[in-house]
Amino acid sequence: MKNTASNRRVTGLGAGGTISQRPAGVVISKTAWRLGGPTERAIMVLNGLIVIPMFTYLIVFLAFPLFTPDATPPDLVRLEMLSLFMTMASYACFVKAIRSPTFTNAFVRTAIENNWFSPEESDFYREFVRYRETFGVQGQFRGDVRWAVGYWALAMAFITASAPVVLVLHPYLGGWAWVPLAVVVMPTSIYCWVAYARRTRAQYVRAETEGFPLASLYPWGWRRRKDAKHPPGR
Repeated sequence: MKNTASNRRVTGLGAGGTISQRPAGVVISKTAWRLGGPTERAIMVLNGLIVIPMFTYLIVFLAFPLFTPDATPPDLVRLEMLSLFMTMASYACFVKAIRSPTFTNAFVRTAIENNWFSPEESDFYREFVRYRETFGVQGQFRGDVRWAVGYWALAMAFITASAPVVLVLHPYLGGWAWVPLAVVVMPTSIYCWVAYARRTRAQYVRAETEGFPLASLYPWGWRRRKDAKHPPGR
């Protein structure tokens, strides 16, 4: 595959690293689809469905004031938009777990061969693939698909509920109608993000005891910052 790499730094694969050189996102998605199996493709389809309520609500919120200006309170529209953007932002806490199973071992090998990773990152992902092939289930870490589906369901539920919750509570709470949803969405999203990060780290520590130096090679960003503060021999 032709390497159309740029020099952008973006969030890496499900492993949590960064890709220093890579093609456009659409090429990444097409490659993941081409090299994925039925499970990986099903998760990609589910992930794509999240945009349906996002765009539906945006269109509705923008259209209602134009066609029914007298029946649509201006503050309700603002609250609906606030609620929607809050739940869309919470998606960032779930996306790593959702996308992780979509990157198969074949995809990671292709990324390494096309220099989508730095040499340091490539070292990590080679061990990552070796470990998944040895101890994984159908090329995945145990439980990855369940985590992906569970996190997708939460993200979809939050985004889908953003409009009706505010609509129902607005007559009673007025400008505070978004708060009950925020009380649920924000701590839950942060907890899920932390839980997945701890699970990932525990997997890599366990791999270390089984002869695969994943914990030693990950995360390179943190290790570089630590080494910069405490150079060897000082």
